[in-house]
Amino acid sequence: MRRLELEKFDLVVTDLIVPQGRGGLSVITKLLSMRSNAPASIVITGARNANMEMS
Repeated sequence: MRRLELEKFDLVVTDLIVPQGRGGLSVITKLLSMRSNAPASIVITGARNANMEMS
C-alpha cells in the first residue's frame, strides 16, 4: 500500500481476492481515498479453484 503513496502509477491491476486478506479490496479502498490523484485501476475477479475447460 505504501508504494501507492510513494510512487506514481499510470495503472493499478489487482485481484479482488488475494491470499491472506492483503490487497484486493484494501487496494481499491486506498485508490478511492486518493480521489482525483488515483491512477486508473483494473480489478480482476474469478472463482477460486474453478475448473474451466476451453472448447
